[in-house]
Amino acid sequence: MSNKFVVGADVGGTAVKWIAGTDPATPEFSGEIPTCPNDIEATFQSLADAVRSKTDCTVNQFGLACAGVIDPVTSLLCGSPNLPGWQGKDLHLFAETIFPEAAVTIINDVNAALVGEWIFGAGRGHNNLAMLALGTGVGGALIIDGQLVTGSYNSAGEFGHMIIERGGLECACGNKGCLEAYTGSRGIVQRSNTELSVADLFKKAEAGDQEAIDLFRETGEYLAIGVGNLINIIDPDLVIIGGGVARAGDLIMKPCIQDVSKYVLASIKPEEVVVPAKLGINAAAIGVAVMARGNA
Repeated sequence: MSNKFVVGADVGGTAVKWIAGTDPATPEFSGEIPTCPNDIEATFQSLADAVRSKTDCTVNQFGLACAGVIDPVTSLLCGSPNLPGWQGKDLHLFAETIFPEAAVTIINDVNAALVGEWIFGAGRGHNNLAMLALGTGVGGALIIDGQLVTGSYNSAGEFGHMIIERGGLECACGNKGCLEAYTGSRGIVQRSNTELSVADLFKKAEAGDQEAIDLFRETGEYLAIGVGNLINIIDPDLVIIGGGVARAGDLIMKPCIQDVSKYVLASIKPEEVVVPAKLGINAAAIGVAVMARGNA
């Protein structure tokens, strides 16, 4: 294992989760800072300050995982509904500014999370994987025959924007009826008709509040439609469900697994194909750190 110091950061619409150390599998440092969706410079500076508050090691490699469509040639963030102020910005340039001595690797956040799960987590030992990450938005990623699929226009895996309800709830992307509008945290809060956060709604459900329980059950049922579509189209070994919203666990996973068979043509055991992620909230940070190390 190289002794070079690597930082992996995962930028979502709400928070930036980061890890740092010489081994991405067992990082020595980790943390979380708020994302400024309209101010990329402030977010990067906060990230640099957070890392330097815990270690004075020189950062040799920096892996940045970011929600949205990233041009691999220019490093421009071309599309990210939950980061409106970042659109068209050069991520590589900002990364070099905060860690000038580091070699920089940049990739979509859920692609990075799936790489992490493939190497260290739920997908280990499998070479055909799909992932859905339920967070502020809903992202996706795909590995086929052991290769990460990015597509002709670098937007493969945007599963959160498949339409599951014609003319349905409006999504942050501007379309109506996207999977994200029903299973992302923003959509869950909207459907709750409250001002509560998803974390607060989860606490209510755990305490036995029937309306909150029904809300998460319905979320799982919508998720099953998206998962069923993926299984019919891709036929993967596993569909891995991760992201902050997935921390609701069985409240979402049980109804999802129960309903998947309604939509799938293949004879499968949904509980063996639809599985929770194992690396938790740092999956993307770990995955992009591994990629920055050249281990994937």
